[in-house]
Amino acid sequence: MPRPVVSRASSRSAAASPRPAAIVLAFTAAVAVLLGLALGAAAVSPPTARAATGPAPVATGAAAATSPSDADYLPQPAATTGPWVLADRLVTKLNGDWLKGRGVYGGTGNLSIRMNAMLLELHALAARTGHQGPARQDARIAPLVRFFTTAPVVVRRTKLKRATAQFPHVPAFEAVFTRNTLHASLHPSADAIIVRALAAVWQARAQVALPPADAARMQSVVKAVADGPFYRKGQRAEDQINWNADVASANWVINRDRNALRQYRDQLIWFADHTVTKYAKGGATVLSPGGSFRYSPQFPDTYGANASETAEYANLVHEALGFYGTARAAGMAPLGHTRLARLERWSRHVVYGTWTHAGYLNWDSGLSTKRRHIRQYWGFALDSLLRGSLQGGIIGSPGQRAYIRSIAQNGLDLFMRSAWNGKGAFPSPTSFGAPNGFHDATQNAVMAPLRFALVGAELALTDTRAKAPGNMFSDDTTVGRLTISTPDYNTAILRSAIDPEGGLEPTRLFDGLQRPLTTLAADAFNGPAPGLRLTRGGGTILETQPGHGTSFKAPFVSVSAAHRNTSGQFQALGASNTA
Repeated sequence: MPRPVVSRASSRSAAASPRPAAIVLAFTAAVAVLLGLALGAAAVSPPTARAATGPAPVATGAAAATSPSDADYLPQPAATTGPWVLADRLVTKLNGDWLKGRGVYGGTGNLSIRMNAMLLELHALAARTGHQGPARQDARIAPLVRFFTTAPVVVRRTKLKRATAQFPHVPAFEAVFTRNTLHASLHPSADAIIVRALAAVWQARAQVALPPADAARMQSVVKAVADGPFYRKGQRAEDQINWNADVASANWVINRDRNALRQYRDQLIWFADHTVTKYAKGGATVLSPGGSFRYSPQFPDTYGANASETAEYANLVHEALGFYGTARAAGMAPLGHTRLARLERWSRHVVYGTWTHAGYLNWDSGLSTKRRHIRQYWGFALDSLLRGSLQGGIIGSPGQRAYIRSIAQNGLDLFMRSAWNGKGAFPSPTSFGAPNGFHDATQNAVMAPLRFALVGAELALTDTRAKAPGNMFSDDTTVGRLTISTPDYNTAILRSAIDPEGGLEPTRLFDGLQRPLTTLAADAFNGPAPGLRLTRGGGTILETQPGHGTSFKAPFVSVSAAHRNTSGQFQALGASNTA
């Protein structure tokens, strides 16, 4: 009979005892030492072995292959000297793309609606904060306002049909610049990004001396979009209430329209209610019991995109909670204790369960490699995290705003160290050399730096002092996801049914500077994640990190009852199970 063979990832093999439980214990004890001792942070208990008898096997060979280093990584200890450094360098680089005769930024390829909207917001925020530097371009604001408040960007009629990423509604703003507006791409995310820029201009209109005619047209267009059937009837893109919140917020800021408060409140109520009520017959709730955001709640919770936390979209949607304090001060009725508590619990999960101390997403996604490690989504999520924690907004724990500022500052600094410091060529679309699964949306290399420039601008707007959180964790027993972040390391353990990774071992491991110590995902690229495999006669009889590509399924770890389906800070956290 062939002897069982233990292998660690793709390493050399060695003879071992055929006692699976003891094998799991032997390897995971080493993982616990690495997490708890070598990195000097709170220990994570290893899985315990049931009925393990006899001598423990010895596994030899190198550990799992390390993740590819990012060719763009710049290992300077600090890259920023202020919130406007990246913005100033970016605008300086883009000055040659300003088309004065057209009043827009051109650049190469098609004119970008989203890029121009974000640059308009950046210029307006620079004026509003009194910044003196290249990011402040008052003379460009009025021409950009005219561009965004007239045809063809403003769409009044459409022949577009409902399709993936298309939500035909008018009046609206086109998402992709075209002169054939009857078939222009329409999505509420385009409305949101444009009205957000226009609201920033409105708040800085005195500083930039905005012509009255442009201000009046801005009021008219924003009100028309907000009063259109899509927003008036409370529709939304799946469960993405953030786009509606942006439109309502802008309509309030610019027009003081009280309908905006009602529309905003209705969206919060809908989301809070659907955290416990299914989206539709045959669908799922918008959040799992542990707080994980479901990207496609119109489908069952077993649907692929719902089988994991979608961290980037959780933050985008969480941004909707930031307007709550302003709306309440304007006279909006409160949500009520039960609904508010649900949103507060989710806010706590977003901070503790989707971020690391280094300012990077603790990144799992229902969209898998189509979104994970794409830098512009990292920046978008970080900016949304800041906007979702405005004064008076719904938060989940005391001190959370200070923690968020610390995470955001670290994230901006990390981007400038690891991706682009404002000099030289623009960075590649993804971090760590990860595959890019969203080529259509990442062709414009300006977008990632621009999103992080807006993070800096948002930091300049708030006077909240940064405070690093303690050790953070989030457990979702239903989804099968345990995340941990400390100042020294961050990691995640996933159920083996999720993506190409998952099992009893940490699926990835980063140090406190967000440098990868292992592969980033089993079989996703450059080899398997940390794990132990026991084979006999060419067949696998035990694997601690099998992912979903094999017949063997490792159980998910179990934490203490006090930590299940919750998120927060911890002093000591134990997780155990056996294969």
